Amino acid sequence: MSALAKKLLWVFALAVIYVAVYVVLSVNGVYLATPSGEVRYNFGLAMTDAQVWQPRFVYFKVLRDIEGRKTVAANWLGYVFAPLILLDQKLFHPTVYLFQKPEN
Repeated sequence: MSALAKKLLWVFALAVIYVAVYVVLSVNGVYLATPSGEVRYNFGLAMTDAQVWQPRFVYFKVLRDIEGRKTVAANWLGYVFAPLILLDQKLFHPTVYLFQKPEN
């Protein structure tokens, strides 16, 4: 087996392990109530207005800051699994908004 084939096999094996670990975390996940930053009180504090899917032991959410810019809040596992979390939230566990999103 060539060196390139060995490297590709290792990359494939690590990718499979990465996805498998995420699947286990996601299966044990929950929806958490959280402020998205889209709805705010008159004095600027964000209101809890969304339920966002969070895999077990993972914290990752995209929110809007007080200036209106999108930002991310996450723990280290959230950053590690960010691509899979975003895909999961898009395809399988969409964010549920408790109020109608304001028109800008």
